[in-house]
Amino acid sequence: MKPAPVLAVWASPLRRQAQLFVLVGAVTVGLDYLLLFALVRYFTLNYFTAAAVSFLLASGVNYLFSIRFVFVAGKYRKSIELSLFVVTSLLGLAVNQAAMWSLVDWLHTDYRLAKLFAIAAVTTWNFFSKKRLVFTT
Repeated sequence: MKPAPVLAVWASPLRRQAQLFVLVGAVTVGLDYLLLFALVRYFTLNYFTAAAVSFLLASGVNYLFSIRFVFVAGKYRKSIELSLFVVTSLLGLAVNQAAMWSLVDWLHTDYRLAKLFAIAAVTTWNFFSKKRLVFTT
């Protein structure tokens, strides 16, 4: 028996992959945000430095979760896959830092609110760059 069209779309591999990506992303975004807050508040790091550190640590966790739960396999051998992941993550870091700097220093937005905007920008970049450049579909 063939599933109804609505159920077929819901159960499609791409949708499932996107859902897992969102779940892994939510976990690592939470980690990123909490680390940023802790580094600024309790370790008195400058927000800009703390944003970079928290982003990089969360990106490492995201890589481990992505290869385990989201993307079945990489397009390339592991060393190239990891290199591409690092390059795309560093570009994501540039987007993150540009958003943080412009919102906090130029527009005088609280760093915690600025981080939410940075997350939105980087999430879009991360999904498409990881899916198209690093991992197979």
